[in-house]
Amino acid sequence: MNKLTLILLIAIIFLGCEDKTVTHLYQKKIIGSHIKTLSLANTEPQLITLIKPAIKKAGFTLKDGSPYTIMIESRKYSHHCNNPLTPAYDATYDGFIKLHLSQGLKELYSIQEDFHGELDTDKIASLLQKMKNDLQLK
Repeated sequence: MNKLTLILLIAIIFLGCEDKTVTHLYQKKIIGSHIKTLSLANTEPQLITLIKPAIKKAGFTLKDGSPYTIMIESRKYSHHCNNPLTPAYDATYDGFIKLHLSQGLKELYSIQEDFHGELDTDKIASLLQKMKNDLQLK
């Protein structure tokens, strides 16, 4: 194996394993908005239990009938990888979390991040804070 191939292989392993947050801005007009209240669009009890304190921790108030709705989705990954390098470089994630912000039927923004360990309130609050920063919410 030549040196260039080895360097590229090592780069792919390390660069592909960084924490990444994926965001989509669907409506630019939302940037700089005054959003203080959110209504919750989830029905899964475990996620509701986690997101309610996270919303408060991020500085929002839950209010039925708010013009802005937050929905959370989360999935756990199934680990079936036999590659010995994957665990050695901590490249495996245990799941992902995704937040959707909408106004009425219009999706305004979404943010998704992989996570290690169990999903908890702090991970959700961190993602909500990233959303606030991205959108420059007041």
